[in-house]
Amino acid sequence: MDQVKFVVLLFLLFFMATGCIAPLPPAQPASDLSAIAGKWEGSMTSMRGTTYFSTKTISADGRYELDAPGLGVFTGSISIVDGKYRSKSDSDGRMFTETLHEGDGKRVLVSRSDDGLNSSHYTQRK
Repeated sequence: MDQVKFVVLLFLLFFMATGCIAPLPPAQPASDLSAIAGKWEGSMTSMRGTTYFSTKTISADGRYELDAPGLGVFTGSISIVDGKYRSKSDSDGRMFTETLHEGDGKRVLVSRSDDGLNSSHYTQRK
């Protein structure tokens, strides 16, 4: 068992050193919806565990469209609640927490559903 942990640790260190797994920049407080407005590209993991390339476009008023080829197009809205970006899907009413990470010239938006079944990781498209 210790050998397995050691091998996993070596792989993680290798991927971090080569840039395949980079630590996230610091999380930023949710202060204004315009801070996350724009086009974001990355991947989302569905409740079935399948990962899809996806694009999330967020308008300055908090409306969003999530396009995941092979899965569908989803819409919803984002608001600021208790200092956090909170989103709600129009299709099924599911709630998510969106966290903006920013630093060293990187902007990353991480989304996690309240039920833990969906997550996504995006970088902002320039």
